[in-house]
Amino acid sequence: MKKNRLGFTEKGNWYKGNLHSHTTNSDGKLTPLEAVTAYKERGYHFLCLSEHDLYTDYRNNYNTEEFILLPGLEASAILFEREGSNLRKQVHHIHGILGTSQMQKDAKLPGLKHLEGLKPEIYYGEWDSARASGNLSTSLRERGLFPDSGGGYICVKAERLSHDAIIENILAGNFYSSSGPTIHAWGIREGSVFAECSPVNRINFIAGNYVNAGTTVMHPEKEDVLTKATYHLTGKESYVRVECIDIYGNTAWSNAIFL
Repeated sequence: MKKNRLGFTEKGNWYKGNLHSHTTNSDGKLTPLEAVTAYKERGYHFLCLSEHDLYTDYRNNYNTEEFILLPGLEASAILFEREGSNLRKQVHHIHGILGTSQMQKDAKLPGLKHLEGLKPEIYYGEWDSARASGNLSTSLRERGLFPDSGGGYICVKAERLSHDAIIENILAGNFYSSSGPTIHAWGIREGSVFAECSPVNRINFIAGNYVNAGTTVMHPEKEDVLTKATYHLTGKESYVRVECIDIYGNTAWSNAIFL
């Protein structure tokens, strides 16, 4: 059985941020200044302007003690039907955010400069030789219509609001993702997984390793009144994580604790 383990560190402050957004530098509706202003007004502490194939670094322009920019970009990989064709079969995106000071120091290639473009990777027919050889290739692809800003976010627990502190705690998994609800605490205690959150209608305990592992705790009425729940581990789970969902479907997701 897994020993006691908290999903978040005990020390630190919560910082709300967005890692994926666009401005008029690519296909967004807001200018960089308008985007920064809008997110600050919504209570965000950090923001990445991840433009399509364009690296931006507005830290000197907009960083304050209460709000910071994370330089980054969203790189494209484009699959055309065949060479010479303008028919795009798929477009996948790879999101990159500037790493910690140590990661930058250890980098083998020079860092990107502000407003430096990155040429998309181009493929024809199939994504790569790995797929042609019977292997699986994966990446991210975005579709659909949605609000231009202020949607989903992550909350990172860190001892200070700084570039290195935010990135280090993202890499450590010391955060949760949400489209509305708040996860105050979660983890494993005395053989059970526990979750404490803002009022929701349902708390899912997702577990891996076998079918129907985990459970759902739901209020019998369509009301947001649940603020805590537990799930007793059987000892067969390979990982656990929690989802807190309100009556409108807004969800907060924890990262997984691997057992």
